[in-house]
Order: sequence, then structure tokens, then C-alpha cells
Amino acid sequence: MRGYLEDLERRGLVDKTNGTPERSSSSSAAPTRSCLGPPLDAARRLYAVVEGPRFADLSESDDFQDAEYRLGLALYRGGSALTARAYFERSLRRGKDAPLFEAALRGYVDVCLDERSAADCSAVLDKLKIEDVGEELTYLRGRAAFELNEHESRRASSRR
Repeated sequence: MRGYLEDLERRGLVDKTNGTPERSSSSSAAPTRSCLGPPLDAARRLYAVVEGPRFADLSESDDFQDAEYRLGLALYRGGSALTARAYFERSLRRGKDAPLFEAALRGYVDVCLDERSAADCSAVLDKLKIEDVGEELTYLRGRAAFELNEHESRRASSRR
């Protein structure tokens, strides 16, 4: 990914100046508005904020975490489900007290359900020791069992 950012910088598509909280807020707000438009345009701008070294010191700010979450959304809408999952996972690693934890969990689960990869995703979340919020993980685990046809073996064992 670092190579991708460097290529964008060489082409003049991302700004290389130092980041400030104000610049982070304005940089993430513009792509947020354009998340309704072409998702890859939004992803490109959000990527410059999230992966750009100029904003690294702001990674714990709400604006930065919002940009990270929205990058996951934009990537998924643009057809990059696997990369979107990686950004949602990054948000989830901050823990349940992070401002966008619930939204990132919902986004992650939605991607997994749409991609029919509930079993793999459930295993990843279990490995990360992600706590359920609402019923997101419960539903994902149920879909994972369904995908693996475990519902049939559970029915058979309950009849005995």
C-alpha cells in the first residue's frame, strides 16, 4: 500500500504537506461528501489521509478514525471487499471504546455477509477477541454455521 501512496504523490494526486488537526478534518470531510459519488475517488482521498505519513500523529483523533472507517466503506462500494475488511479490522483493533467501533463492526459484518464469507470472518473476529455489540457477531456466527451446513448436524444431534 505504501507504494500505491508514493505513486499517487508522484502524480500529484495527493497533497504531501504536513498534517494538522484542521487539515485532517477538512481532508476527511471532502471525501466523506464524495462517498455518495464515485467510491474510488473517495477511497483515493481517504487513503491519502489514512496512510499518508503527514497524518500519522493524528491517528487517535476522531477525524482520522472517521476517515479510516469511511475508507473501508468506500473501498467496499468500489469493489475491494478484502481491503475494506482490512480497514474495518484496523478500526476494530482499537477496542470497543473507540468512537467508530460499532460502525466498523457493522461494516465488517455487512461485507462478510455480502461476500458469503461469514465463517472466515467469524474466525478472524474470534482471533481478535472482538466483543459483540448488539447482535452483530451472533448473527454472523449463525450465518457461518449455516454456510458450513452445521445447522443440519445440530438438528441431528438434538434429535438423539
